[in-house]
Amino acid sequence: FRPAKFIESATHNLHVDLLIGAILVVLILLVFLQNIKAAVISLLAIPLSLIAAITMLYYLGISLNTMTMGGLAISIGLLVDDAVITCENIFRRLRENRGKITLASLILNATFEMRSAVVYATIIIACVFIPVLTLSAIAGSIFKPLAIAYILATFASLCVALTLTPALAYLFFSKHPPEHTDPLLVHWLKERYSSLLRFVERHQIGLFSAVGILILASISVYPFLGKKLFPAFEEGQFIIHMNAIPGTSLEESVRMGNRLTHELKKFPFIENVAQRAGRAKEGDDIHGTHQSEIDVTIKANASGNYDPYLLEIHNVFDHFPGARFSIKTPLAERIDEVISGFTASMVINIFGNDLDILDKKAESISKILQKIPGISDIYIQSTTGMPEQVIKLKKENLVRFGFTPVDVLSAIYTAYQGTVVGQTFVA
Repeated sequence: FRPAKFIESATHNLHVDLLIGAILVVLILLVFLQNIKAAVISLLAIPLSLIAAITMLYYLGISLNTMTMGGLAISIGLLVDDAVITCENIFRRLRENRGKITLASLILNATFEMRSAVVYATIIIACVFIPVLTLSAIAGSIFKPLAIAYILATFASLCVALTLTPALAYLFFSKHPPEHTDPLLVHWLKERYSSLLRFVERHQIGLFSAVGILILASISVYPFLGKKLFPAFEEGQFIIHMNAIPGTSLEESVRMGNRLTHELKKFPFIENVAQRAGRAKEGDDIHGTHQSEIDVTIKANASGNYDPYLLEIHNVFDHFPGARFSIKTPLAERIDEVISGFTASMVINIFGNDLDILDKKAESISKILQKIPGISDIYIQSTTGMPEQVIKLKKENLVRFGFTPVDVLSAIYTAYQGTVVGQTFVA
């Protein structure tokens, strides 16, 4: 598992989203304003606001990571919105002006007209994210940077809309003011909007009733919505936990892993498979030789929907009777482990003094859970007994053959586990 790959992919996607958002903003401005100068004035609000927000993030000691970039990405629409409102009002006043007042006075008056509306709207939108700043623990560490980046970007766009946008309008329209008529598309939309308002005015009771029904329907559906801290991450990698029968040797675990690797590599969407069996000699994990972790890397050009892939991988698990499997993305597994201490999304703890009874109860609960739709990868995590052989030495035979108990037990240990007899260093 290479975390840098997921981070690089996430930042690349955010860069692409920022670029696509900027292009869409340009196209929409050109379609509705039909004036290149007005579109350029509004568009300049995006880079200027982003630069101001990033500068403030720097002085606050917040890095430019996935969450802060996400906050900047979702604020793009709002960044240009304040500038569009101010610029459009200036644009409209210029069309209506017949030379009665100077250009500077007209732009100043048009900016003052929209000042209160723009300020109030920006403050209200920023206040929506203020509760996010009160989050603590893991949720706070993750979502606070996003909220801070969004709030800083919104206030930066407000400053740009009230200062630079009027100044740019004065520079761009001082010699070539816009035409005195609305674009055809805007004129057509105004007529349709007027007709819609008249229709709403005639059917107020029906409209409010429909809105009330929609609100009640939304409230009634809310309890049935799934709730989880994080969505499913598309990291491009999976971690498969394979648990064979306790007592399985390391060689057998590796053989099973090789067989599983061979089956998985048949899928066209899998790029690489790697197995880790047992544990390191001085490792802290309590994994036995019957336990393995298998890293699966998905090809970069594969579909972003992982559900079909998971279904096909689960079908492969059925070819390994006696072994238990669970599969997750690395980041989701680490997050669950930090939150609950376990790598699973849901954990059932059973307490008692008799391990045999606890194991039987766990098996019963496992069978019940297997019947529930939507539940998979059920694994009983208990300290399972290991098969062992008890060797009793006959003292008379030890004396007869001239061996000590230590000599015999050392030979048996070497036969089963091996003994390090020396080390070779190559210069």
